[in-house]
Amino acid sequence: MSIIANNHDRLAVFLPPAPRGPGMIKSPPLDIGNLIAILRTKKKFDIKLLDLRIDIINDDYRGIYSKPDINIFNDFQRCLEHLRNKEDSRIVYAVKKIFKEINTDDFNTAIFSVAVLEQFSLQYLISSLCLAKELKKNYPAKKVIFFGNCPKAHIRKVIKIFDFVDAFGENGDEYAIVRYLEKATTISLEGISYRENKKIFFPIEDRKISLNSYPLPDFSLFNLERYKTNNRLVLPYEISRGCTNDCFFCYYIHKNHVYSKSIDKVINDLTYLSKRYSTWYFHFMDAAINFDEEYLDLLCQAFAKKLPNLRWSALAIPNINYQLLIKMKTAGCLQLRWGVEYASKRMLDIINKKTSRQEIKEVLKNSHSLGIYNYITLLSGLHIEKKNDINQTVHFIEEMAPYIDAAKECVWGELGHFSLNKLNDLLNHKKDIFVMPKKKYDNVLKKNNIYSHDIIEVMTKKINLSFLLVPNEAFPKVIKEGEGGDEKAPHHEVFSTISYLKKELKESIDIKYYNFVSIFSEIKLFWRYLGKHPYDYNRKISRIAKLIIKFLDKSDYLFFYIPLWAENLKPSAEIAKIIKSIYPESKIIFFGPCCKLYSKEILGQYSFIDYVFTSEPEEAAKDLVTNKSTEDIFNIAHLRNKKICSHKRKGLDIHSHASYSFNYLAYFSFLNKYKLNSFPFLYFELSRGCIYNCFFCSLLTERKLRIRNVHSAVYELMQVLKHGGTRHIYFIDNELNFDNDYLSRFLDLVTKADNKFLWSAYMIAKGIDGRLIEKMKKAGCVHIRWGIESVNPKRQQMISKKLDSDEVSEILRLAHKQAIKNQVGFTVGYPYECEKDKVMIVDFIEKNRQNIDCVNLYRFKPRRNSLISRTPEKFGIEILREYDTLWQDEVPFNEINGLDWRLKKEQQIYYQSTISGKIKELKLASIDPEIFFKNLIINKGKQ
Repeated sequence: MSIIANNHDRLAVFLPPAPRGPGMIKSPPLDIGNLIAILRTKKKFDIKLLDLRIDIINDDYRGIYSKPDINIFNDFQRCLEHLRNKEDSRIVYAVKKIFKEINTDDFNTAIFSVAVLEQFSLQYLISSLCLAKELKKNYPAKKVIFFGNCPKAHIRKVIKIFDFVDAFGENGDEYAIVRYLEKATTISLEGISYRENKKIFFPIEDRKISLNSYPLPDFSLFNLERYKTNNRLVLPYEISRGCTNDCFFCYYIHKNHVYSKSIDKVINDLTYLSKRYSTWYFHFMDAAINFDEEYLDLLCQAFAKKLPNLRWSALAIPNINYQLLIKMKTAGCLQLRWGVEYASKRMLDIINKKTSRQEIKEVLKNSHSLGIYNYITLLSGLHIEKKNDINQTVHFIEEMAPYIDAAKECVWGELGHFSLNKLNDLLNHKKDIFVMPKKKYDNVLKKNNIYSHDIIEVMTKKINLSFLLVPNEAFPKVIKEGEGGDEKAPHHEVFSTISYLKKELKESIDIKYYNFVSIFSEIKLFWRYLGKHPYDYNRKISRIAKLIIKFLDKSDYLFFYIPLWAENLKPSAEIAKIIKSIYPESKIIFFGPCCKLYSKEILGQYSFIDYVFTSEPEEAAKDLVTNKSTEDIFNIAHLRNKKICSHKRKGLDIHSHASYSFNYLAYFSFLNKYKLNSFPFLYFELSRGCIYNCFFCSLLTERKLRIRNVHSAVYELMQVLKHGGTRHIYFIDNELNFDNDYLSRFLDLVTKADNKFLWSAYMIAKGIDGRLIEKMKKAGCVHIRWGIESVNPKRQQMISKKLDSDEVSEILRLAHKQAIKNQVGFTVGYPYECEKDKVMIVDFIEKNRQNIDCVNLYRFKPRRNSLISRTPEKFGIEILREYDTLWQDEVPFNEINGLDWRLKKEQQIYYQSTISGKIKELKLASIDPEIFFKNLIINKGKQ
């Protein structure tokens, strides 16, 4: 790619080819981006970029540069012989093959980069010299310029020895190239050595760096599509240049001083770059991000406030305090590459790392707890190290393995320090006799499954998520009528979370859904296998776990769904524990109705579970998988230092997220893959929360009512029907008639869409007239669940709904008239309830017998998260907390001035039994609402 200008200063910037080696990552080089940006400030330059690395970086062996010919550039002694003495035919052949693909008429000046990750690379210097020699031999008039972070002594030796190099920039000064190209007279220039009329001019002084005056790096000449990993581009950027340390083993050329950009410039630069190149992912090139912690603190605050979508990686010294790490995480930090080097006090003191073994351990633990990816660098092979230094570092690795995600052992002689020593020997005609020291940490790293992962791969890898529903304890018996619904159902909470993650994170995640109840009960092979010894629980769980693991790919996050109430909690936990033992780095999350109320008990009993969702799961799931600081995530509980931390709760703003594209695509993909039967109906919601505040209600969403945009809701409902292969919808709103005007608009839009389907909804028998019920029927309503709770007027005043029994009777009559099935629900056994309440319920059922199709009776329980549970004394009861467990569906309580729990329970059972007898006598159904609706639509299908 090139930039076209109108005159004849035509430049070609070469990224030389070389075999893959340390530092060659899949990201466009920052030094080239900076140089192109600076050159572009001068209108007279035409600039062409010749990226000879990209095929190699992509492992594209179809390209000419990835042929075995380039391996010859790693034979440094042979290349130096070719460059200084007799030409080597094999090297000439490789170079000519490269130039065959280049139009040399397009440029009159060639600029070669000799750096990788902004540090000197002997491989690139050698390949650049070989290319430059051939270019100068064939086109002596063309200028050859080298630039990159090469030490001054070596630059001057190179330009003295190789007369085909016209200029070599010093001190990593990109502006020096412009000064050389624009020079009008033969004088010494800042920051560059050059040759003129067989005389070499060395710089009079180094130019002072002023990063605030640098233009934005320009990556427009790169083929950025080929630099993407997992369909995501990661760009380099430098916040500062330089290092406060002067480590004797380090080959970085900007030492003893740090130059930093202003925070405003950093924010403006990153904002522009993210928009221009459509990415929020950056790896910062600073020698360390935390040289100045006060600056870093302010920078992170600015990131969090002004660039909330920013995601970044950086090098760091392992001495950052926990509070600053939290701010870094909140500011978008995904990965830190820690310069640990050694874990022995002696070596840390010698190399002056300004850290201690204990401090490094604490930093790694804190960083890991926040979800920051820990990449550590280790150093070995220094002549001053002792066996005990290595042993202490080995023990450190073993101890800290759970907190280390990746590690790189840099052996003295492997990177630039070796390159410089070796170059010096080669230039002085010494033989290449350097023997690389053996790696010291290979065994311990492999033993602990710690590998050297590519930083770009880590930042861009797809996050693998699995949502699981495993069988209950009684399997192969499947939960049915009266036991909490059907386990095969496509639970709304699961697919709302999946839909939200897909909408927010798009291609960065891969989600799998597994309902193992469906798989194991519908596929005969599994059913027969698991049906053996059905009463041997431990053997059954072991068999189920083995099968589940075979289905699962390795997942970063495994979400176990626990339906009402805890029937599959124990097997889910035991299976999760087995999976955790195989994949310890995978995060285990439990969610579902009972998890919201009993998170502390679940974590207390199953400490291997990483998180439990305590309220609406969508945003919590997104924040977890995007590595948001755990401290800032709502609706979760987790263990920290063996203590249970429960975070604040927050509801999803479903109006702002009106089009989060709720769908069941993952469900139907799952059914198709395993050739399973679809559930008879699908769930849908128009709202969350409730306009009432019934004292006994343990609402499983946040209480504040939130309403979806009616047009978006209807559109998504039509899409669900279109792609779902079903004509039946079960609305899960706490009350569908939260706003009659909204409901009327919704019904009109549904009717107008003419997409006929049958539906069921929960409603409050209040404020509904015949016209609204007619609209409901016309829009497809065939079943209403009415929450009446009590017929006693005094009880209704307490309940908050304040229903009038005569109005309820009339509404039931109007619905029945429209052939809508009425299912009514009552609760018995309220505190201080008496015989009168029971009699009133029986009388109401008898009076409205012709308009009622099904009756449900529930025993009163002061569940957690209800008003009465929070303030039992106001209602004259004492809750027996020690007996309120997730393993049985009851919450024992004493009436302070009445019955104790033993008598109260007997009363509840007696009332329930008496009313149930009357229901049976009247030949009314009394089954779970979902089962009733399922039977209803099945029967309608037969008609």
